[in-house]
Amino acid sequence: MEEPTIDDSSISSDNVSYTLQNYIQQGQALIIFDDLDEISVPDQRFKIINIIEKFEKIKTQTPTNISAFNNAYVNKLLDDPSRSGRNQLIVPSLIVIYHAASLPRRFSRYTIRPMDSKYITDFVYYCFFRVHHHIIDMLSLQLTNQGDSHSEALKKNCNRF
Repeated sequence: MEEPTIDDSSISSDNVSYTLQNYIQQGQALIIFDDLDEISVPDQRFKIINIIEKFEKIKTQTPTNISAFNNAYVNKLLDDPSRSGRNQLIVPSLIVIYHAASLPRRFSRYTIRPMDSKYITDFVYYCFFRVHHHIIDMLSLQLTNQGDSHSEALKKNCNRF
């Protein structure tokens, strides 16, 4: 078994909880409500959808405390997550299940084309490459050549799928 990249033994769950809550309160979180399509009982699925709607209304406010969904112009203007200043929600679901119990129309809908393993590998590589460079830019760090070794490790792990 490989050694972990980061020693997380000193990180307490209270600190993680506080940090996550802080990111949400500051409107800087990407929140993924995954497995909605795994809820097989329709009534339970509708309850979860209602919870997601309430969460969206409370936790995705712009810095001016106006929901971007309140105004069509603001919605278009703030559709770019990097410019919105608010939390972003992603609710992935299989298409068949999604149509049985969908989110309100104010949520943007996207369909992802089927992916083979090469496409998945390229997609993951590209995403991590972009995130890696964005973090370096945000922290004003010197760019080192560690990205190549990290991407090779990611490619190796992706090839297992």
